[in-house]
Amino acid sequence: MNNTLDEEILVNPYIRVIPINSNEVLIKHSGQSGYSKLFEDENKSGLMGKVFKFFKKPATINNFLSLYDIEEADDVIGFIQECKTEHIILKKTDDILNSYYKLLFNYKIDELADLTIGIVGLGILGSRVLSMLTNLGLQNFILIDDREVQNSKIEEKYLHYREVPLGKKYVKIAKDEYSNVLEIYDAFSTEYIEAFVKESDFIIYSQDMLRSNLLHKLNSACIEHNRVWLLSYIDGSECYAGPIFIPGSTACFNEVEIQLDASYPTYARNDYSLYREYVDDIASEDMILTLPHYADTLSGIVCNEVFKYLNSSNTSLSNSVVKIDMENMEFDYINILKYPRCPACKKNSGFKNMFL
Repeated sequence: MNNTLDEEILVNPYIRVIPINSNEVLIKHSGQSGYSKLFEDENKSGLMGKVFKFFKKPATINNFLSLYDIEEADDVIGFIQECKTEHIILKKTDDILNSYYKLLFNYKIDELADLTIGIVGLGILGSRVLSMLTNLGLQNFILIDDREVQNSKIEEKYLHYREVPLGKKYVKIAKDEYSNVLEIYDAFSTEYIEAFVKESDFIIYSQDMLRSNLLHKLNSACIEHNRVWLLSYIDGSECYAGPIFIPGSTACFNEVEIQLDASYPTYARNDYSLYREYVDDIASEDMILTLPHYADTLSGIVCNEVFKYLNSSNTSLSNSVVKIDMENMEFDYINILKYPRCPACKKNSGFKNMFL
């Protein structure tokens, strides 16, 4: 009990506590957020308003009791414990980033500690994804990329690392900087991709371009070893997030690629096909740049969806792709259809059609 009374606590900084009167408060995350709670003090003691006002800054229950000269602590402790259960009041030592997910989604962050996250691509986008997921508390990463630093002066402006030594592999820079990196692979050989996929519990493709040949290899390995993975990449000023591929349940990359190609206007498809083949050829040799703040935007979306899926299997990217055209500020939500006879994942397909 004494430990509880002397523990510093505070109101979750992601909420706004709006007093209606001395015995009622409205708790909101934002103006239009689905998170909304009305607290009412049935005893009309005025205690509730005092608690929320006092604990705007870190303090202990003993501090509160002594200030307001409250002899009976049970009501105070009971109410504060209820607020802790709802993640409305936090310990001062609680992780501030995870407090958001606990409040809005009631996520059990600690259960993710043993998961191993595989990241494909540690460049402009992948370096940010690794940093964000580390800040959110994920502890085990396996990395794969074949690129190396070709121009330190340029790449230090784009890569999310403290140091960018000339000639050093991206994965080696990441391993030196992050203690939670368990293993790295510096080439996209079939052997390395197989090992990488088998050792990962969840995989994020976060290259700075669409590398079709690599993605088909990754797709096959994930189907073979039943690994869930997410597609994300940047193509100039276009940012793509999704889908999340679940073998046997959703479309695979082969189906996504066909439908993304088909979404381009007819007059532009030939140019796009030539462009993509060229990018595939030079991907490991040339720097393909985009603006860092484009990568910041996309990595935030990616990490949010990864966190939601890992905690609850809930995602907005199941059989869907979010496309953001930063140049023209256009947002598209592309629905992906699952083919009944996809040659890549036919054996794993849960979709059956008696007429096909």
